[in-house]
Amino acid sequence: MVMVTGQWLHRPEGAEHHGGGSWQIRDTRELFYSSHHIEVPAKCVMHKCVVHFAPVNKQLPDCRKHPGFIDQQVCDAVQQKLWKITDKDFN
Repeated sequence: MVMVTGQWLHRPEGAEHHGGGSWQIRDTRELFYSSHHIEVPAKCVMHKCVVHFAPVNKQLPDCRKHPGFIDQQVCDAVQQKLWKITDKDFN
C-alpha cells in the first residue's frame, strides 16, 4: 500500500484555545500550521490544496489572484496558544 505523509493545518474553530473561546481570525481562508504530521494511505487523499504563508504584518494575498488558504500563525497544541510565523521564539 502506498502511504503519504501529510502536514496538519487547523481551522481556527477546531484549534484549542487556552481558557476556551474562539481564535480571532483576519480572513475566512485562514488556517493554523501545526507541527503534527500524519501518515495515511495515498488513496485517502482527495486533492492537494494551496496554502499561502504570509507574515502577520504583510498584506494578505488577493483571493482572486491567489486562490487557496492563508496561514499566518502556528498552533501550539500543548500550550494552547498561537505563534506568529515570524516569531523568534517559535522553533
